[in-house]
Amino acid sequence: MQSGNGANLVGKTLDQRYQVQDLVGTGPSSSIYRAEDLTRKYGVALKVLAGSVDDQKIRERCKHGAEMASSLAHPNIVRLYSFNVTDSDTAYFVIDYVQGENLAEVLKERKQLSEDLCISIFGQVCDALEHAHAKGVVHRNLKPSNIMLISAPGDSYVVKIADFGLAKARGEKETRQSLAKKGELVGNPLYMSPEQCTGDKIDERADIYAAACLLYECLTGKPPFEGINSFEIMNKHMSEPLPDLTVTAPHLAHARQLNLILKRGCEKKAEQRYQSAGEMSHDLNLILEAPEAEWMERSVATRPPVVQKSHVSETAAPIVKPELFKPVLTACAAAFVVLVVSGVALVAIALTDADIKPLMKAKIAVQEMMFAPNDERLIRNLNYMTDYYKSRGKYADAWYYKEKVLRAVQPSGQPH
Repeated sequence: MQSGNGANLVGKTLDQRYQVQDLVGTGPSSSIYRAEDLTRKYGVALKVLAGSVDDQKIRERCKHGAEMASSLAHPNIVRLYSFNVTDSDTAYFVIDYVQGENLAEVLKERKQLSEDLCISIFGQVCDALEHAHAKGVVHRNLKPSNIMLISAPGDSYVVKIADFGLAKARGEKETRQSLAKKGELVGNPLYMSPEQCTGDKIDERADIYAAACLLYECLTGKPPFEGINSFEIMNKHMSEPLPDLTVTAPHLAHARQLNLILKRGCEKKAEQRYQSAGEMSHDLNLILEAPEAEWMERSVATRPPVVQKSHVSETAAPIVKPELFKPVLTACAAAFVVLVVSGVALVAIALTDADIKPLMKAKIAVQEMMFAPNDERLIRNLNYMTDYYKSRGKYADAWYYKEKVLRAVQPSGQPH
Protein backbone atom coordinates (compact mmCIF):
# COMPACT_ATOMS: atom_id res chain seq x y z
CA MET A 1 0.00 0.00 0.00
CA GLN A 2 1.63 3.23 -1.11
CA SER A 3 -1.10 5.82 -1.39
CA GLY A 4 -4.73 6.52 -0.71
CA ASN A 5 -5.80 4.65 -3.83
CA GLY A 6 -3.10 1.97 -3.84
CA ALA A 7 -0.91 3.63 -6.52
CA ASN A 8 2.54 5.12 -6.08
CA LEU A 9 2.18 8.90 -6.19
CA VAL A 10 5.81 9.68 -7.07
CA GLY A 11 5.89 12.08 -10.01
CA LYS A 12 2.28 13.20 -9.59
CA THR A 13 1.10 16.65 -8.51
CA LEU A 14 -1.74 16.76 -5.97
CA ASP A 15 -4.24 19.59 -6.18
CA GLN A 16 -2.00 21.33 -8.75
CA ARG A 17 0.28 22.35 -5.91
CA TYR A 18 2.22 19.50 -4.27
CA GLN A 19 4.69 17.80 -6.60
CA VAL A 20 5.47 14.35 -5.16
CA GLN A 21 9.18 13.46 -5.35
CA ASP A 22 9.96 10.41 -3.21
CA LEU A 23 8.24 7.73 -1.14
CA VAL A 24 9.77 8.03 2.33
CA GLY A 25 7.96 5.23 4.14
CA THR A 26 4.75 3.25 4.51
CA GLY A 27 2.71 1.95 7.41
CA PRO A 28 -0.60 0.18 8.04
CA SER A 29 -2.61 3.40 7.91
CA SER A 30 -0.62 5.85 5.79
CA SER A 31 2.31 6.53 3.47
CA ILE A 32 4.76 9.41 3.75
CA TYR A 33 6.03 11.23 0.67
CA ARG A 34 8.54 14.02 0.21
CA ALA A 35 7.10 16.75 -1.99
CA GLU A 36 7.64 20.28 -3.24
CA ASP A 37 5.07 22.99 -2.51
CA LEU A 38 4.98 24.73 -5.89
CA THR A 39 3.17 27.76 -4.48
CA ARG A 40 5.53 28.58 -1.64
CA LYS A 41 8.64 26.98 -3.14
CA TYR A 42 9.70 24.83 -0.20
CA GLY A 43 9.88 21.16 0.67
CA VAL A 44 7.13 19.46 2.64
CA ALA A 45 6.01 15.96 3.53
CA LEU A 46 2.64 14.50 2.61
CA LYS A 47 1.07 11.95 4.93
CA VAL A 48 -1.36 10.12 2.63
CA LEU A 49 -4.05 8.09 4.39
CA ALA A 50 -4.72 4.49 3.33
CA GLY A 51 -7.77 3.89 1.15
CA SER A 52 -10.05 6.45 -0.41
CA VAL A 53 -11.71 8.67 2.20
CA ASP A 54 -15.31 9.10 1.17
CA ASP A 55 -16.70 8.95 4.73
CA GLN A 56 -17.73 12.49 5.69
CA LYS A 57 -17.30 11.81 9.42
CA ILE A 58 -13.69 10.70 8.92
CA ARG A 59 -13.03 13.77 6.80
CA GLU A 60 -14.49 16.07 9.42
CA ARG A 61 -12.48 14.40 12.17
CA CYS A 62 -9.23 14.78 10.22
CA LYS A 63 -10.06 18.36 9.30
CA HIS A 64 -10.85 19.18 12.93
CA GLY A 65 -7.59 17.64 14.13
CA ALA A 66 -5.60 19.46 11.46
CA GLU A 67 -7.15 22.81 12.33
CA MET A 68 -6.12 22.41 15.95
CA ALA A 69 -2.65 21.10 15.12
CA SER A 70 -1.97 23.90 12.63
CA SER A 71 -2.03 26.37 15.54
CA LEU A 72 1.07 24.72 17.03
CA ALA A 73 4.39 26.38 16.25
CA HIS A 74 7.22 25.04 18.39
CA PRO A 75 10.80 23.92 17.64
CA ASN A 76 10.05 20.45 19.04
CA ILE A 77 6.84 19.86 17.03
CA VAL A 78 6.56 18.78 13.39
CA ARG A 79 4.51 21.59 11.89
CA LEU A 80 1.20 20.58 10.30
CA TYR A 81 -0.18 22.96 7.69
CA SER A 82 -3.41 21.48 6.32
CA PHE A 83 -5.59 18.47 5.58
CA ASN A 84 -6.74 18.03 1.98
CA VAL A 85 -8.82 15.60 -0.08
CA THR A 86 -8.35 15.29 -3.84
CA ASP A 87 -11.13 14.80 -6.40
CA SER A 88 -10.33 11.06 -6.34
CA ASP A 89 -10.84 10.96 -2.52
CA THR A 90 -7.13 10.69 -1.70
CA ALA A 91 -6.74 12.28 1.74
CA TYR A 92 -3.47 13.70 2.97
CA PHE A 93 -1.91 15.95 5.60
CA VAL A 94 0.70 18.54 4.60
CA ILE A 95 3.48 18.64 7.21
CA ASP A 96 7.09 19.72 7.62
CA TYR A 97 9.63 17.39 6.06
CA VAL A 98 11.98 16.15 8.80
CA GLN A 99 15.12 14.17 8.04
CA GLY A 100 16.04 11.88 10.89
CA GLU A 101 15.20 8.68 12.73
CA ASN A 102 12.25 8.08 14.98
CA LEU A 103 12.55 6.83 18.54
CA ALA A 104 11.28 3.36 17.56
CA GLU A 105 14.18 2.96 15.13
CA VAL A 106 16.71 4.18 17.69
CA LEU A 107 15.38 1.81 20.36
CA LYS A 108 15.45 -1.10 17.93
CA GLU A 109 19.14 -0.41 17.34
CA ARG A 110 20.21 0.51 20.88
CA LYS A 111 17.63 -1.40 22.99
CA GLN A 112 17.83 1.27 25.72
CA LEU A 113 19.24 4.76 26.13
CA SER A 114 21.53 6.40 28.66
CA GLU A 115 20.11 8.47 31.50
CA ASP A 116 21.52 11.73 30.17
CA LEU A 117 20.10 11.08 26.70
CA CYS A 118 16.70 10.18 28.14
CA ILE A 119 16.64 13.37 30.19
CA SER A 120 17.55 15.43 27.11
CA ILE A 121 14.97 13.76 24.88
CA PHE A 122 12.09 13.86 27.33
CA GLY A 123 12.87 17.37 28.47
CA GLN A 124 12.22 18.39 24.86
CA VAL A 125 9.15 16.14 24.65
CA CYS A 126 7.72 17.87 27.72
CA ASP A 127 8.47 21.31 26.28
CA ALA A 128 6.58 20.40 23.10
CA LEU A 129 3.65 18.98 25.07
CA GLU A 130 3.52 22.04 27.28
CA HIS A 131 3.16 24.23 24.19
CA ALA A 132 0.42 22.03 22.72
CA HIS A 133 -1.43 21.82 26.03
CA ALA A 134 -1.30 25.60 26.42
CA LYS A 135 -3.21 25.73 23.13
CA GLY A 136 -5.76 23.24 24.49
CA VAL A 137 -4.49 20.42 22.21
CA VAL A 138 -3.97 16.86 23.49
CA HIS A 139 -1.88 14.56 21.28
CA ARG A 140 -3.40 11.29 22.67
CA ASN A 141 -1.20 9.03 20.52
CA LEU A 142 2.36 9.41 21.79
CA LYS A 143 4.51 6.43 20.81
CA PRO A 144 8.12 5.85 19.71
CA SER A 145 7.36 6.16 16.00
CA ASN A 146 5.82 9.63 16.56
CA ILE A 147 8.95 11.06 18.18
CA MET A 148 11.40 12.13 15.48
CA LEU A 149 15.07 12.49 16.42
CA ILE A 150 17.48 14.68 14.47
CA SER A 151 21.16 14.00 15.18
CA ALA A 152 22.98 16.81 17.00
CA PRO A 153 26.63 17.21 18.05
CA GLY A 154 27.77 14.47 20.40
CA ASP A 155 25.40 11.73 21.45
CA SER A 156 22.34 13.98 21.41
CA TYR A 157 19.22 14.68 19.39
CA VAL A 158 16.79 17.45 18.57
CA VAL A 159 13.27 16.14 19.17
CA LYS A 160 10.29 16.71 16.88
CA ILE A 161 6.91 15.27 17.95
CA ALA A 162 4.88 14.24 14.91
CA ASP A 163 1.32 13.12 14.16
CA PHE A 164 -0.71 15.84 15.82
CA GLY A 165 -3.21 15.44 12.98
CA LEU A 166 -5.53 13.23 15.06
CA ALA A 167 -5.23 15.35 18.19
CA LYS A 168 -8.27 16.25 20.25
CA ALA A 169 -9.20 19.23 22.34
CA ARG A 170 -8.90 18.93 26.09
CA GLY A 171 -11.88 17.11 27.62
CA GLU A 172 -13.09 15.32 24.49
CA LYS A 173 -14.05 11.69 25.02
CA GLU A 174 -12.86 8.48 23.46
CA THR A 175 -16.28 6.85 23.30
CA ARG A 176 -16.67 3.21 24.27
CA GLN A 177 -18.18 2.58 20.85
CA SER A 178 -15.08 3.91 19.10
CA LEU A 179 -12.83 1.94 21.42
CA ALA A 180 -14.61 -1.27 20.53
CA LYS A 181 -15.02 -0.63 16.80
CA LYS A 182 -12.26 -2.11 14.66
CA GLY A 183 -9.84 0.50 13.39
CA GLU A 184 -11.19 3.27 15.61
CA LEU A 185 -8.83 2.78 18.55
CA VAL A 186 -6.73 5.93 18.70
CA GLY A 187 -3.61 5.48 20.79
CA ASN A 188 -1.14 2.67 21.29
CA PRO A 189 -2.24 0.41 24.20
CA LEU A 190 1.37 0.26 25.44
CA TYR A 191 1.22 3.96 26.36
CA MET A 192 -2.46 4.69 27.01
CA SER A 193 -3.55 6.26 30.28
CA PRO A 194 -6.22 4.51 32.38
CA GLU A 195 -8.83 7.15 31.51
CA GLN A 196 -8.09 6.74 27.82
CA CYS A 197 -8.41 2.97 28.15
CA THR A 198 -11.88 3.32 29.68
CA GLY A 199 -13.10 5.98 27.24
CA ASP A 200 -13.40 8.74 29.84
CA LYS A 201 -12.65 12.39 29.19
CA ILE A 202 -8.97 13.09 28.59
CA ASP A 203 -6.81 16.14 29.04
CA GLU A 204 -3.10 16.95 28.95
CA ARG A 205 -2.41 14.51 31.79
CA ALA A 206 -3.08 11.60 29.41
CA ASP A 207 -0.10 12.77 27.34
CA ILE A 208 2.00 13.06 30.50
CA TYR A 209 1.16 9.43 31.33
CA ALA A 210 2.21 8.33 27.84
CA ALA A 211 5.45 10.31 28.06
CA ALA A 212 6.28 8.62 31.38
CA CYS A 213 5.63 5.17 29.87
CA LEU A 214 7.93 6.04 26.97
CA LEU A 215 10.62 7.26 29.35
CA TYR A 216 10.41 3.96 31.25
CA GLU A 217 10.86 2.04 27.99
CA CYS A 218 13.88 4.11 26.97
CA LEU A 219 15.53 3.53 30.36
CA THR A 220 14.82 -0.22 30.60
CA GLY A 221 14.43 -1.42 27.02
CA LYS A 222 10.79 -2.47 27.32
CA PRO A 223 7.40 -0.85 28.04
CA PRO A 224 6.15 -0.89 31.65
CA PHE A 225 3.14 -3.08 30.78
CA GLU A 226 2.99 -5.86 28.18
CA GLY A 227 0.47 -8.59 27.34
CA ILE A 228 -0.75 -11.02 24.72
CA ASN A 229 -3.34 -8.55 23.39
CA SER A 230 -4.44 -4.93 23.67
CA PHE A 231 -7.12 -5.57 26.28
CA GLU A 232 -4.69 -7.34 28.63
CA ILE A 233 -2.26 -4.44 28.36
CA MET A 234 -5.01 -1.87 28.92
CA ASN A 235 -6.22 -3.78 31.97
CA LYS A 236 -2.71 -3.60 33.43
CA HIS A 237 -2.64 0.16 32.89
CA MET A 238 -5.86 0.39 34.87
CA SER A 239 -5.02 -2.02 37.70
CA GLU A 240 -1.32 -2.86 38.10
CA PRO A 241 1.31 -0.63 39.71
CA LEU A 242 4.19 0.63 37.64
CA PRO A 243 7.27 -1.62 37.97
CA ASP A 244 9.81 -0.11 40.36
CA LEU A 245 12.76 1.28 38.40
CA THR A 246 15.13 0.71 41.32
CA VAL A 247 14.37 -3.00 40.89
CA THR A 248 14.16 -3.28 37.10
CA ALA A 249 17.17 -1.00 36.46
CA PRO A 250 19.16 -0.71 39.70
CA HIS A 251 22.36 0.10 37.75
CA LEU A 252 21.10 3.58 36.84
CA ALA A 253 22.99 6.33 38.67
CA HIS A 254 19.76 8.28 39.28
CA ALA A 255 17.38 5.35 39.56
CA ARG A 256 15.73 6.72 42.70
CA GLN A 257 14.92 10.16 41.25
CA LEU A 258 13.83 8.73 37.90
CA ASN A 259 11.64 6.18 39.65
CA LEU A 260 9.84 8.96 41.54
CA ILE A 261 9.34 10.88 38.28
CA LEU A 262 7.89 7.78 36.60
CA LYS A 263 5.65 7.01 39.57
CA ARG A 264 4.21 10.53 39.55
CA GLY A 265 3.81 10.55 35.77
CA CYS A 266 2.07 7.14 35.74
CA GLU A 267 -0.34 7.58 38.62
CA LYS A 268 -3.63 5.82 37.83
CA LYS A 269 -5.70 8.87 38.78
CA ALA A 270 -5.01 11.92 36.64
CA GLU A 271 -5.32 14.30 39.59
CA GLN A 272 -2.40 12.56 41.31
CA ARG A 273 -0.04 12.87 38.33
CA TYR A 274 2.04 15.82 37.26
CA GLN A 275 -0.48 18.52 36.48
CA SER A 276 1.58 19.94 33.63
CA ALA A 277 4.35 18.75 31.34
CA GLY A 278 6.41 21.62 32.73
CA GLU A 279 6.44 19.97 36.15
CA MET A 280 7.84 16.76 34.68
CA SER A 281 10.42 18.70 32.68
CA HIS A 282 11.44 20.56 35.83
CA ASP A 283 12.12 17.33 37.72
CA LEU A 284 14.04 15.78 34.82
CA ASN A 285 16.31 18.77 34.30
CA LEU A 286 16.83 19.17 38.04
CA ILE A 287 18.57 15.77 38.11
CA LEU A 288 21.45 17.28 36.12
CA GLU A 289 21.56 20.44 38.20
CA ALA A 290 21.34 19.32 41.82
CA PRO A 291 22.64 16.50 44.06
CA GLU A 292 20.10 13.92 45.16
CA ALA A 293 19.41 15.47 48.56
CA GLU A 294 18.66 18.86 47.01
CA TRP A 295 16.58 17.19 44.27
CA MET A 296 14.44 15.53 46.94
CA GLU A 297 13.74 18.94 48.47
CA ARG A 298 13.02 20.83 45.25
CA SER A 299 11.30 18.29 42.99
CA VAL A 300 7.58 18.24 42.29
CA ALA A 301 7.50 14.43 42.46
CA THR A 302 8.32 14.42 46.18
CA ARG A 303 5.48 16.81 47.07
CA PRO A 304 1.91 15.72 47.78
CA PRO A 305 -0.23 16.07 44.63
CA VAL A 306 -1.90 19.45 44.38
CA VAL A 307 -5.01 19.27 42.22
CA GLN A 308 -5.46 22.38 40.11
CA LYS A 309 -8.98 23.43 39.27
CA SER A 310 -7.88 23.97 35.68
CA HIS A 311 -4.73 23.32 33.72
CA VAL A 312 -2.05 25.21 31.86
CA SER A 313 -3.75 27.52 29.39
CA GLU A 314 -6.91 27.70 31.49
CA THR A 315 -4.97 29.04 34.49
CA ALA A 316 -2.76 31.34 32.46
CA ALA A 317 -3.54 35.03 32.52
CA PRO A 318 -5.96 35.96 29.75
CA ILE A 319 -4.55 37.62 26.64
CA VAL A 320 -6.12 41.07 26.38
CA LYS A 321 -6.04 42.86 23.06
CA PRO A 322 -3.77 45.92 23.36
CA GLU A 323 -6.17 48.14 21.42
CA LEU A 324 -8.73 47.81 24.23
CA PHE A 325 -6.49 49.68 26.66
CA LYS A 326 -4.18 51.60 24.33
CA PRO A 327 -4.89 54.97 25.96
CA VAL A 328 -3.80 53.60 29.33
CA LEU A 329 -0.67 52.03 27.88
CA THR A 330 0.18 55.23 26.04
CA ALA A 331 0.08 57.07 29.34
CA CYS A 332 2.27 54.38 30.89
CA ALA A 333 4.65 54.65 27.97
CA ALA A 334 5.35 58.29 28.82
CA ALA A 335 6.47 57.23 32.28
CA PHE A 336 8.58 54.39 30.95
CA VAL A 337 10.03 56.00 27.85
CA VAL A 338 13.38 56.93 29.40
CA LEU A 339 13.82 53.44 30.84
CA VAL A 340 12.72 51.76 27.60
CA VAL A 341 15.01 53.77 25.35
CA SER A 342 18.00 53.34 27.62
CA GLY A 343 17.24 49.65 28.06
CA VAL A 344 17.46 49.92 31.85
CA ALA A 345 15.69 46.96 33.50
CA LEU A 346 13.42 47.25 36.50
CA VAL A 347 14.94 44.21 38.17
CA ALA A 348 16.37 46.32 40.95
CA ILE A 349 12.93 47.12 42.32
CA ALA A 350 12.33 45.05 45.43
CA LEU A 351 8.96 43.37 45.36
CA THR A 352 7.47 40.60 47.46
CA ASP A 353 6.10 37.23 46.35
CA ALA A 354 2.60 38.46 47.19
CA ASP A 355 2.95 41.47 44.87
CA ILE A 356 4.45 40.04 41.69
CA LYS A 357 6.30 42.77 39.82
CA PRO A 358 3.39 44.89 38.55
CA LEU A 359 5.80 47.46 37.09
CA MET A 360 7.60 44.78 35.07
CA LYS A 361 4.30 43.51 33.70
CA ALA A 362 3.33 47.06 32.73
CA LYS A 363 6.70 47.59 31.07
CA ILE A 364 6.27 44.39 29.05
CA ALA A 365 2.80 45.51 27.93
CA VAL A 366 4.28 48.78 26.69
CA GLN A 367 7.18 47.05 24.95
CA GLU A 368 4.81 44.67 23.16
CA MET A 369 3.17 47.73 21.60
CA MET A 370 6.32 49.66 20.80
CA PHE A 371 8.94 47.09 19.83
CA ALA A 372 9.29 45.05 16.65
CA PRO A 373 9.59 41.22 16.81
CA ASN A 374 12.93 39.88 18.06
CA ASP A 375 13.70 42.97 20.16
CA GLU A 376 16.15 41.71 22.76
CA ARG A 377 14.86 44.01 25.51
CA LEU A 378 11.32 42.62 25.32
CA ILE A 379 12.57 39.04 25.06
CA ARG A 380 14.89 39.53 28.03
CA ASN A 381 12.04 40.78 30.23
CA LEU A 382 9.69 38.01 29.10
CA ASN A 383 12.36 35.41 29.95
CA TYR A 384 12.84 37.07 33.33
CA MET A 385 9.15 36.72 34.15
CA THR A 386 9.16 33.11 32.91
CA ASP A 387 12.05 32.22 35.22
CA TYR A 388 10.45 34.10 38.13
CA TYR A 389 7.26 32.06 37.97
CA LYS A 390 9.11 28.77 37.37
CA SER A 391 11.24 29.36 40.48
CA ARG A 392 8.02 29.62 42.49
CA GLY A 393 6.43 26.53 40.99
CA LYS A 394 3.77 28.52 39.10
CA TYR A 395 4.12 26.63 35.84
CA ALA A 396 0.92 27.85 34.22
CA ASP A 397 1.94 31.50 34.70
CA ALA A 398 5.49 30.69 33.61
CA TRP A 399 4.16 29.15 30.41
CA TYR A 400 2.04 32.23 29.74
CA TYR A 401 5.20 34.31 29.48
CA LYS A 402 7.12 31.58 27.66
CA GLU A 403 4.33 31.61 25.05
CA LYS A 404 4.91 35.34 24.67
CA VAL A 405 8.60 34.66 24.10
CA LEU A 406 7.81 32.17 21.35
CA ARG A 407 5.56 34.71 19.65
CA ALA A 408 8.12 37.50 20.04
CA VAL A 409 10.95 35.58 18.39
CA GLN A 410 8.95 34.12 15.50
CA PRO A 411 9.80 35.78 12.18
CA SER A 412 6.90 37.28 10.27
CA GLY A 413 5.60 35.71 7.10
CA GLN A 414 5.74 32.08 8.25
CA PRO A 415 3.62 29.71 6.15
CA HIS A 416 0.30 28.61 7.64
